[in-house]
Amino acid sequence: MLRIIQNTSAQGAKSYYTDALTKGDYYTKNHPQEIIGNWGGKIAKDLGIVGQVDQKRFESLVDNVHPETGIQLNPRTNNFRRVGYDFNFHCPKSVSVVYALQKDDSILAAFRESVQEAMQEVESEMKTRVRKNHQNDDRQTGNMLWAEFVHTTARPVNKVPDPHLHAHCFSFNTTYDSEEQRFKAGQFGDIKRDAPYYEAVFHAHFSKKLADLGYPIKRTDKGWELAGVPQSLIDKFSRRTEEIEKIAKEQGVTSAQKKDKLGAKTREKKQEELDQKQLENTWMNRLNASERLALTRVKSVSMHHISARDSVNHAINHMFERSSVVDRKRMAAQAMSAGYGSVSVAEMKNTLGRSSLITKTFENQTLCTTREALAEEKQITLLARAGRGQCAPFMGKVDNFSHKKLSAEQNAAIKHILYSQDQVVGISGKAGTGKTTLMQATVKAIEKSGKKVYTFAPSAEASRGVLRSEGFKQAETVATLLKNKEWQGKVKGQVIWIDESGLLSNRQMQELLSLAHQSHTRIILSGDDLQHKSVERGDAQRIVQDYAGIKFAQIEMIRRQQGAYKDAVEELSNGNISQGMDTLDQMGAVRECADDKRYEQLAEEYARLVRQKKSVLVVSPTHQEGAITTTHIRTVLRKTGKLGKSEKKINQQRNLQLTMAERMNPEQYHNSQVIQFHQNTTGFKAGEKAIVVKRTHNSIV
Repeated sequence: MLRIIQNTSAQGAKSYYTDALTKGDYYTKNHPQEIIGNWGGKIAKDLGIVGQVDQKRFESLVDNVHPETGIQLNPRTNNFRRVGYDFNFHCPKSVSVVYALQKDDSILAAFRESVQEAMQEVESEMKTRVRKNHQNDDRQTGNMLWAEFVHTTARPVNKVPDPHLHAHCFSFNTTYDSEEQRFKAGQFGDIKRDAPYYEAVFHAHFSKKLADLGYPIKRTDKGWELAGVPQSLIDKFSRRTEEIEKIAKEQGVTSAQKKDKLGAKTREKKQEELDQKQLENTWMNRLNASERLALTRVKSVSMHHISARDSVNHAINHMFERSSVVDRKRMAAQAMSAGYGSVSVAEMKNTLGRSSLITKTFENQTLCTTREALAEEKQITLLARAGRGQCAPFMGKVDNFSHKKLSAEQNAAIKHILYSQDQVVGISGKAGTGKTTLMQATVKAIEKSGKKVYTFAPSAEASRGVLRSEGFKQAETVATLLKNKEWQGKVKGQVIWIDESGLLSNRQMQELLSLAHQSHTRIILSGDDLQHKSVERGDAQRIVQDYAGIKFAQIEMIRRQQGAYKDAVEELSNGNISQGMDTLDQMGAVRECADDKRYEQLAEEYARLVRQKKSVLVVSPTHQEGAITTTHIRTVLRKTGKLGKSEKKINQQRNLQLTMAERMNPEQYHNSQVIQFHQNTTGFKAGEKAIVVKRTHNSIV
């Protein structure tokens, strides 16, 4: 893992040096678990700062002063400047445990080398801002300065720390601009954005070094571990993580950033009750006989190797299933993670460079796509364009269509469809603009002309749920239409109406357009340009509109809400979040409370409204927060007698949303997981379920 933490206080950085970096409060007597490392980076050599990190020089650099000459480095020094960034590199728990209990110094050496190689990769991408002569750019400098500190234990739990090998590289906010010939503040924004890439670089270096030392590597769904270390042993030495997760769950904390802060708040105070030997004995006493035996045989386990080409192919298949364009560093990170322990960073870069990916650099970011994804988008454009002006209108303009109960805007949208001569036509409108009412009136008018309209939507909820409840009794999913020959026969020569068309993937849009072209079927698309996009790759509706030139009637007036509430919803739907929230606030619709009290207050308010016989909808941004909210609401309802005291637990299966590449990778599976088959395959029928009982590197049982 790699965390990059910004420091904006000079005094805070100095305290951090004395309190955490050099003798953190999670060490034992005489602090043998920390290693004060060396100065790193090209600037260190240029300034003549060599050897072990020392406090005097550290504090001079924190104050933006050359530690040898006393001259100010960067042009500006103020109380609010960014002092530096702490790069935290954390190794897998199995490695920490093996190092702590076996004291193989080659593990520590490999770790430190990998950290330095990752930091050198970061350094090569360092930039500085260019503002002279009205410029507003970033210039690559390729130089940094950092101080290395290595720790081997985690914060204590019940006065005893667990093994946890990790490093801090405190990087000072300075870089040398050779063109302007002066030191300036570094531009860390792109580096923080690309942190997952640098994390993968570190792990690729480290895992390959350990494999070369004879430690078999096991790739996992979240990274890698030493193959010979049992999971039970890893769990026994992950008490601090378990403690933080437990507190986070109790307090409703879900984000990684907030969990980091929670970890800082819940640290035990400095303890110096155990010496190194006592600590190692404490650790060994946790192990049972089989775990002790496993440690002695950690190098004897077999390892499954993967080639650089297979790693890159896996990454391409995985990343481009749900995205048409991918950041190249994200692609490289995915490829490296697929090859942990087997493929070096240099080999991975070389293999990725030889791939057929199409790349383009835009605003300091290199993006890539595949020829298949590009061809897919071109085919969508060609098919949609080919249908323009090829059909007779559903109704002649002389008929002068008008629906008395609809607005001028809605009538104009209906005419746009009825009078169109294009094979593909569309309507775009936000939620609450009356698209459903419009849809019902349009379908009725089209079917009067002699055509049958069949309605579909990308999701089962939108088709079999919402559309059927709104009177379209035969509504089905787009997937059903694309797979079912009977349905394809029904729609031949008729009209397909796709609701929520903004959720269509590129693949689905291409297949729909191909079907329409072959069967002389017309397509009506209706959706919201600003809604969530498809899980599968592509922004198909935008391609049809912007590149194929298909005209969409726009419906903008919100009809579901009224008054100030309507004004607020319109602001929010247009992306004006600040104005929309201000309007809601002025209405008294926003209530602020302490972060740790929000679930409790929400639950109390919910119960109060239910007592008043009102309908209440609670929306949570994530499933995890939704579960926490539900727990609090149920607690309050139970206290008020609205729910009984007896409970019945029901097992719920959650879709892991794996890509096809992940589903084909045995390393993604765990014992006791449930697999459900959606189509017939050897030994299983569609709908059947099976439980994973064993996995190998190339199969699961």
